[in-house]
Amino acid sequence: MLGSGAIVGAGDASADKPSPAPIWHALERIGVKPSPAVWYVGDTGSDMLAAHRAGCLAVLVGDAAMHPAELLSPHGTIYWYAEGNDGTPSLERMRAIAHHFRKSA
Repeated sequence: MLGSGAIVGAGDASADKPSPAPIWHALERIGVKPSPAVWYVGDTGSDMLAAHRAGCLAVLVGDAAMHPAELLSPHGTIYWYAEGNDGTPSLERMRAIAHHFRKSA
């Protein structure tokens, strides 16, 4: 649900990332069940691991080379994209990834 969300910080759930507990807690608060249709966007390997453990699609923002391969590759498909010159993700690139994902699902 674009535009829907819940803010969950460290200590709000029963465990912190890379546990899936914070993601499950946030999804429960907005009434959404975990699934690959739910994108969890993060910028660290522990974000990606938590997303996979929660049953969500992990989307890494930034440079995957900055994160240990063991946190990224063995957990399924991860989409990542380069950041713009100002450090923000390219909206056009994110839309292209979303379009590709919907077509292949």
